[in-house]
Parts: sequence; C-alpha cells; structure tokens
Amino acid sequence: MKELNTYVDAVIVNGKSIKSQAEAAKVNVSTLRRLVLKDPRYEDARKAGKISSKDYSPPEELRKSELVIAVTTGQLTIPQAMEKFGLQESAVRNRIKKAYPDFFSKRNWTITPTQEIHVATVAPPAGPVVTQGVLPVITWEQAREWTPEQGALQTDESTQWMASPVASSQHSYILPIEDNAMTAPPGAPRSFPVGSKIFVDCAERAPAEGDRVLARVKTSGELVFRVFHNVGGVEWLEPLNPMHLPIRDEFKVIGHVFGKWEDA
Repeated sequence: MKELNTYVDAVIVNGKSIKSQAEAAKVNVSTLRRLVLKDPRYEDARKAGKISSKDYSPPEELRKSELVIAVTTGQLTIPQAMEKFGLQESAVRNRIKKAYPDFFSKRNWTITPTQEIHVATVAPPAGPVVTQGVLPVITWEQAREWTPEQGALQTDESTQWMASPVASSQHSYILPIEDNAMTAPPGAPRSFPVGSKIFVDCAERAPAEGDRVLARVKTSGELVFRVFHNVGGVEWLEPLNPMHLPIRDEFKVIGHVFGKWEDA
C-alpha cells in the first residue's frame, strides 16, 4: 500500500476528498478511507476541519473544529478560511453546512433597536462575547431548567443551530414561539406570531421600560415572553395580544430578546 501514501497525504494534508483521490489512485473508496482513518495524522486533520469527505466528522465534532469556529464566529471569511486551511470553497461551505445546517438558510430578521435593548453594551457575567456567530434553538423546557450559572447549554446532534443577526453574550439561545400572547393586532409595528423564533440573551442586566423580556413568574414557575413595564416603581409584564391579560404577579427577568426570525 506504499504507493497509496501520496493519495493519503492529499486527503489529510491538502484537504482533497477521499472520493477524488480514490478515483485518481484507481482503488475503491473504502480502501483509501481505511488508510486515512488509520493514519496517525487523521485526528489532528479532522479537528482542524481539513478532512474533505462529508461522511467523516459528525456535526457535533465539526462544531468544535478550528475552521468552523473561525468562520461562524466571524474571525475568518470563507475566502480567508480557504487560504488558511488550503481548501476549496465548496469544502469550506460543506463543513459549515454540515455543522450548522441553517447557517446559510434564508432569513427574515427583525432586530430590536439598540436604544431599547442596549445590545452594544450587553456583557456576559464572564467569558467572551459571541460576534455574530451561531446559537442553538432550544425548547421552552430547556429554557426553564437552564441558568447561566450551570455553564454552557447542553446540545447534541439533534440540536438545530441558526446564525445570530447581531453580537450577543455566550449565554444566548433561540426559542420558538408557541403561543399567541405576543401576536400583535394587524398594523402593529412589531409582532411575534406562533412559528417565529426569538433570540434571547441571558446575560445579567436590569430591564428597562419597554424591553422585550423572558421572565419567570414566581408564583407559578411559568416562563413567559412579554413586554416589561416599570412606571412609578410598579412593574408588570404586558402581552402584545389584547386578548391576554397583563401579568402583575411577582416575576424575575431572566433574558432579553434582541431579535426575531420568521420564514421569508
């Protein structure tokens, strides 16, 4: 098999696909794949995102690779990643698409004005600020159970990921809207209908009048998305849908909504 070492090098060092190199070597894909997997350099190449064949690294491993992290957090553009890792554009894009299937999807963003949420000044309790990276889409049950003090949100291969429209803290995630409490009447400037998704930053800061917030009602433990109001020291949570009642029970704000996504 010594004559195949050149083709193994092309895969591991130069990021060529196993299929193309197997065809060039005139051997079965499975034969070359076994050699690549046994090569001691394979693991480092995989972690660096240089393995070009899509059937190697699972999405959760690709999300940890240097290439994927650099592109999705805005550290490198795709052309810069191509140059740094010696890969074709299609190979770089395939890494990102496999790691985060929704990263290149069509988006219809609505970003809450910075003067209302002060997104430019939001800082996490500890750790770096994410710069237009990708965030996990989680369930309301996960949001109820998780707090920033527990560390990073737990994700797995089934987790959906989406690109963030603006920078946010490391304690951020996306929630699908499941009820119509924040569906405003027709003609309202801002509405959050069922099926849309909200971007939530759980970095600790005091809410301001008019903020869109995620809050936990202390009497029931219910997690709700509402508009925060504070007038004369009296605080309450207001729905945009007039068919729902304001919440005047004691509550705790656990996150601020800084964006919305809807299908175009």
